Amino acid sequence: MVTSSGDAGGPVRVFMRVVKEPLVHFLLVGVVLWVASSHYRAAHDDYRIVVTAQTIERIKADYRAEYGSDPAPGRLRNLVNAYVDGEILYREGQARGLAADDEIVRRRIIQKTAFMIEGVDTPAPPSDDVLRAWYDARAESYASQGKVSFTHVFFAAEPGTEQQSRKRALAVLDGLKPGTLRAPVRGDPFPDLSDFTDFTSADARRLFGTSAMATALFAAPVGRWAGPFRSAYGWHLVRVSSAQAGRPQPFERVRDQVREDWIEQARKDANARHLAEIRARYTVVGADI
Repeated sequence: MVTSSGDAGGPVRVFMRVVKEPLVHFLLVGVVLWVASSHYRAAHDDYRIVVTAQTIERIKADYRAEYGSDPAPGRLRNLVNAYVDGEILYREGQARGLAADDEIVRRRIIQKTAFMIEGVDTPAPPSDDVLRAWYDARAESYASQGKVSFTHVFFAAEPGTEQQSRKRALAVLDGLKPGTLRAPVRGDPFPDLSDFTDFTSADARRLFGTSAMATALFAAPVGRWAGPFRSAYGWHLVRVSSAQAGRPQPFERVRDQVREDWIEQARKDANARHLAEIRARYTVVGADI
């Protein structure tokens, strides 16, 4: 029995001695490193292109979005080959440094990275109390827009004729009688209309830009001529025939818009925080900015 037990333990003792040998440890570490290195090379080999099931599904999804159905097998093969060709050309271009100092490529990468960052932090749905607080702090932003109906006389202001154009406008203003309802022929042709109805502040900014004219329309007296007011085009005399002031709107009426605005701002704040965390990992060297 003793001999049998000793015989059974022999291989175990041999194995233990082998395991304790430094050379064996060295060989095991070498094998592990070789396997890891092989996997790394396979994953990072610039000349190895892996077309995964996810890649094929993305190609099919893009095709469906454009044509409304899945590509036929032959067409799918062509699309996959085109993807592979594109990947090859992309890697070849990178290897040749073609993306370096290319502002279009840089902007595209910035846009894609920013898009990825934007999806990192999704704000929790706001409560009604949060939305009401947001609304109360910005109630004027949710008021209905004021509206004006008016006619105008336009005086073009070319480079070097700014003061002459304004003087012409003032001279015409002096000659306009209170009963004159419209007088476009007293000035220059305007590239748009001479008479407008129910014009909002948004309409004014679209047509006249961020200018004195766009603002003055909603402060001008009703029923008499006023001006001249400057726009991006030149000078204008204005006669407002009717005006309706903007009115506050109750929270319940604009709740959906308030919620959209709150979520949009929450996303911007979350993105800014995430970008700040990423930026903290970088060192910026150069001129003071």
